[in-house]
Amino acid sequence: MNDDLSKKRESAEAAKSVIEDKAFQQAVSQLRARWYEQMLATRDREQRDELMAMSKALRGIQDELNVLMNDYKMALRQKHAP
Repeated sequence: MNDDLSKKRESAEAAKSVIEDKAFQQAVSQLRARWYEQMLATRDREQRDELMAMSKALRGIQDELNVLMNDYKMALRQKHAP
């Protein structure tokens, strides 16, 4: 249990450092803006669907990083629960 908690802590710390990294935030913002502009500019439904899928995947990565941080918090609470 302690080893599992330690692994979750390491994952949570790594996820937090990625999420809070200014370069990561800037890249995500630029990608979203670029893909949004491309979606507006294209009439090709397949290309628009691909851009939408890429945008959802990027959002999914951020969501999963948040899940890693939450998993550690929950494991920590369970360890200290009476």
